[in-house]
Amino acid sequence: MTGSNRLLSEEGLLDWFQTGRRHAVNGCERVACSGGDVFVKWAPTPRILAESRGLDALEERLEGSVPAPRACAMVSADVSAMALPWMDHAPWTNAHWEHLAEVLASLSLPHGTPFGWTRDNFIGPTPQVNTQTQDWVEFVRWSRLVPMLDRLNLRAAAEPFLQELDRWVPRAPIPSLCHGDLWMGNVIPGNDNTCILIDPAVHVGDVWADVAMLMLFGSPPGRFHAALADKAGSGPPTAECMTVYQMYHVLNHAILFGGAYIDQARRQINMLNRALSNRQ
Repeated sequence: MTGSNRLLSEEGLLDWFQTGRRHAVNGCERVACSGGDVFVKWAPTPRILAESRGLDALEERLEGSVPAPRACAMVSADVSAMALPWMDHAPWTNAHWEHLAEVLASLSLPHGTPFGWTRDNFIGPTPQVNTQTQDWVEFVRWSRLVPMLDRLNLRAAAEPFLQELDRWVPRAPIPSLCHGDLWMGNVIPGNDNTCILIDPAVHVGDVWADVAMLMLFGSPPGRFHAALADKAGSGPPTAECMTVYQMYHVLNHAILFGGAYIDQARRQINMLNRALSNRQ
């Protein structure tokens, strides 16, 4: 057992990692410490650095809604590690959902803030393109869907709706600092009815793209949507727009896991192409 204060420092994290002779490129471990357990994860250095920068960006706007303190250390030539306080999960309540709506609404940015990010990062292990632009439709097309579709050889099938994205996707939604990978596993409901965000893939975008990810693998209650719409100043987009936002994550899962996710991506492509035909 070691002290949590030491493990949550760069020097202590490096000592712990090297003492354990951990050789895997990717891994995670809950470490029992005096003063409170610590969660340690390690991965190729670019991924850990991207996650750390994302947490820093969120922390600048969200007091108390990201893990702190935390530490990062390069533990080998190609691998870095991050240490965070261990956080127990409480059962979800309406208060958690209301707090999450407040958190997402507070990430709104001034009109004119470019969509994208100052650098590319990662969505899980997959490289994420963040080329900045003032046009959200172009960002969704070229920095989100096309890179994934190309990797899966699905771009030709998707070309009809790709050319007509502006029928559903707004060109200038209210800019928001998006978490980017906001499934339920990356939101920790705490014992104090507040939520902590972890493992971001940050970029500036439409807050409802984060909600689309929540809905892909979870079921946020109606009061969450209403609270967010009220606080963020914009209501949910069309069902087709939410499908476009979800498709990015389905394509990523298809790249990582194949199988049923490829079938799901094809169904989404076909549905959007049919919806386009029905409107013509």
